[in-house]
Amino acid sequence: MTVSTITFTTDFGYADPYVGAMKGVALGINPDALLVDVSHAVEPLDVVHGAFVLANFAPFFPTGTIHVVVVDPGVGTKRRALAVQTEGQVFVLPDNGLLTFLLRDAGVLSRIAAETPFLDPVEVDVPDSWRVIQLTKEAFWRKPVSPTFHGRDIFTPVAAHISNGVGLAELGEPIDRIVCLNIPVPGWDGDTIEGRIVRVDHFGNLVSTIPNALVPPDVQVLVAGAIIHGLAPTFQAGVGLLALKGSSGYVEIAISGGSAAGALGAKVGDVVRAAR
Repeated sequence: MTVSTITFTTDFGYADPYVGAMKGVALGINPDALLVDVSHAVEPLDVVHGAFVLANFAPFFPTGTIHVVVVDPGVGTKRRALAVQTEGQVFVLPDNGLLTFLLRDAGVLSRIAAETPFLDPVEVDVPDSWRVIQLTKEAFWRKPVSPTFHGRDIFTPVAAHISNGVGLAELGEPIDRIVCLNIPVPGWDGDTIEGRIVRVDHFGNLVSTIPNALVPPDVQVLVAGAIIHGLAPTFQAGVGLLALKGSSGYVEIAISGGSAAGALGAKVGDVVRAAR
């Protein structure tokens, strides 16, 4: 028998019963499902953080995995609930930008108008290889549906029904546009490349939007008034501020044994420049 894997990623924390309620609903529909907690420590209501977490764990799960991702400041409003099939995996989540980094990897962000502010939500075309269903068939929801807990009453039961073999077409109507946050892919403009800080991680490291593949080892990195000469190979390779190629695929700024965010007063959205 093939066991279906359902993962859970939320901003619900660990002190309240919300995660347990979701997992109970899932097991009530499919007692044989393998339930995996990815993280419930996404910053509250922080869709950018949720999108970053999603993009950095999903590629490591096997084909057929179903991901429930709930960071949902618009719960109970007219924002859409979705089931999204990408290359081999399914995501059940609100339509609020949580798939931004995967959409960016699919190349759709290049179609966003250049004047769009950083992190603004916009609708983009669904990639050709994806399938997106707006969840409208209430037969697959838990009743009654709480207007404040769609994670328990819509997203989780839908994921569990998918794990039992229900097809996406049975769950609602296909759509061809999806919400994405504007996080442009930077490129070289002469001798400089300009990105932004997109994540301050648990250690205070600053994750930029500049891809590792674009920068040479001798690059200069400028952030929050500081200049860093060259890329370090590891977090322990020097004293003071370091720039290095991060494990997420993007240039990071760090301090060995300390917090770069704290030292620089830097935050998400601040500009990061590299010069060659």
